[in-house]
Amino acid sequence: MKQLLFIVAVLLACSCKDAATTEREAKEEAMAQADSIKKSVWEKNSVSLELQQPTVVVVEFDSLEIEAYKSDVGEEDFYTGADDLMYYDAMMRTKMQSLNIPVVNTEKDVVYINKDTDTITIVKDTTFSLYSYFYFDGEKLIRTDVMDLLDQ
Repeated sequence: MKQLLFIVAVLLACSCKDAATTEREAKEEAMAQADSIKKSVWEKNSVSLELQQPTVVVVEFDSLEIEAYKSDVGEEDFYTGADDLMYYDAMMRTKMQSLNIPVVNTEKDVVYINKDTDTITIVKDTTFSLYSYFYFDGEKLIRTDVMDLLDQ
């Protein structure tokens, strides 16, 4: 009887250990899959730019962000502001073209700007507007606005 009780106890201990190990492995696998999905989404929402000369980088809202912004500020104010912004944006683009400064647009949430061995990262956040402007002077990146770019 003691031997049978001992065998049952050993089997019970082994089965609990296997279940705990399997549960832990399942959690680790689930976490690895979640990390992989996050990385995949992050990569899809990012862009890498190789810049060697002065460049204007415009980070734009995507369609979902535009709709959310429109509902926040109201449709009439949105269209009035967007119309003004488009006018000044067109003037800025004309000026940058006359200065031979390229303008790069992106809707991505993360922008990596690579210069030689350095990388500068822009991450879209709540302070961004319909168009958020950055000026890369060849060495450093400066967040600016369309009016400052027109004054260059």
